[in-house]
Amino acid sequence: MLLFHPVKKAKELMELLKAGMGSPKSMALSLTLGVSLALFPVIGMTFLLGLMVAVVFRLNHLVVQTLNLLLAPVQLLLIYPFIKAGNLIFAGSRVFKDIFTYSGDWTFLKLIEMMSGGVIVWFGLSLVTMPVLYFSLLRLLKIRGKAAATINTKNNLL
Repeated sequence: MLLFHPVKKAKELMELLKAGMGSPKSMALSLTLGVSLALFPVIGMTFLLGLMVAVVFRLNHLVVQTLNLLLAPVQLLLIYPFIKAGNLIFAGSRVFKDIFTYSGDWTFLKLIEMMSGGVIVWFGLSLVTMPVLYFSLLRLLKIRGKAAATINTKNNLL
């Protein structure tokens, strides 16, 4: 017989929420990778990428997946510019000049070819923006941690 223990489930939820929040570094890394992976220009892959990265780097799953869901509309808005930029950068005889005016046969290989340019552009932009976002968040979280520690010491003295 299965029993539901609300207290036990609440403790498990709190452990899940606290996982990966031990230090400002891990929280900043969770936020940075969550934002970056949420903007990956292939629909349906962001959940799997976020899950794999969170497991490998032992990050907070909840933060990564929440950012993934919150930034889904932004991802949808950025898919076309990423693909268009990839097609402009890697313009050649085999790459589409414009997605909406292509009149040839659509094959899976051509779809992969079209999306690969967008993924390469996303990767390049991520290499530039991730360190900036990480160090900004790390500084912000350290300042916040110091302020919280100061408030806690004042409350303990009273």
